[in-house]
Amino acid sequence: GLRNIDGSTITNLTILNNADLSTCAIDNICSYLEVADNTVNISGNQPTCESREAVSIACSAACPDGDVRLRNQADVEEFVYLYPDCEEIVGFLTIGSGSSTVADISGLANIRTIGESVLILNTNLSNLDGLQSVNSIGVGLTIQGNQALTDITSLASLVSLSGFIAVLDNNQLSNLIGLQNIDPNGITELNIRLNDVLTTCAIESICSYLGLPENSVNISSNADGCDNEEEVEAQCELAGNLCIDAVSIDEILGQELGGPETTALFDYSMYFAVDT
Repeated sequence: GLRNIDGSTITNLTILNNADLSTCAIDNICSYLEVADNTVNISGNQPTCESREAVSIACSAACPDGDVRLRNQADVEEFVYLYPDCEEIVGFLTIGSGSSTVADISGLANIRTIGESVLILNTNLSNLDGLQSVNSIGVGLTIQGNQALTDITSLASLVSLSGFIAVLDNNQLSNLIGLQNIDPNGITELNIRLNDVLTTCAIESICSYLGLPENSVNISSNADGCDNEEEVEAQCELAGNLCIDAVSIDEILGQELGGPETTALFDYSMYFAVDT
C-alpha cells in the first residue's frame, strides 16, 4: 500500500515492532536505504524486516528466502511486484488457503524450481498458467479442492519430482494431462481421489509408476476410467497397444501423417506417428 510514495520525499523511516511484518523491500524504501546518511530506525519485525541491513539484503534478492505462501490474489500480485525475476524458491510454494481468492498466477512464469513441495489449495484457478516453466519440485505436488480447475497442462515442463503426487477433490478436472513428463522413478506415492469428472489418468508417468514393483497407490472415487487402480491399469494397457488407422488420425489431427502405410499410437495424452 506504500509502494506509490515517492521515495525522494521521505525524510525519516521508522518501522518498529510489527510482529508479523516480513516484507519491507518495496521500491521506494529500497531507494531510500541506498543513501547512507538517510535516517532509519527498523527493528522488532520479522527477520527479513528486522533491521536496515536485513531490508537492504531483501532489496537485492531476486527471490525470497524460505517458504512462499500466496494465500490470496493480493499475495500473488505482491510477490510478482517484489520478485518479478524469481526463478528458484528454496522452500515450499503454497498457492491458496482454506478459502482463497487466487484466480490468476500467470505472473509466476519465471519460476523454474521449488526446493520443497508445491501445494495448490482451494483456489479459483481454472488453469495453472504461470507454472509452465517449473521443471523440478524437490518433494511433492498437491492439487486439492480447486473447484474451477479444468486444465493442468501448464505443468508439462515438470520432469523431476522426488516425492508424492496428490490430486484430490477437484470437481471439474477431467484428465491429468500435464503430469505426463514426470520421471516415475521419483514418485514415492500416488493419491488420486474424489475428482468427480476425472476419467483419464492413463498418462505416461502414471502408467510407468503403476508398473513399478514397489509403489504406493490410492486411486478411488473418481469418474469411470479412473475410479480405481485396476481401471487405470486397463487404460494404460489399451494406450500401449491401440493403433489408429492413418485416415482417422489425420481427421483428428487435421494434418497429413505420411500416407496409407502410417499408423499412430494413442496414449491419451498425445499422438505418435509410427511408420510401418
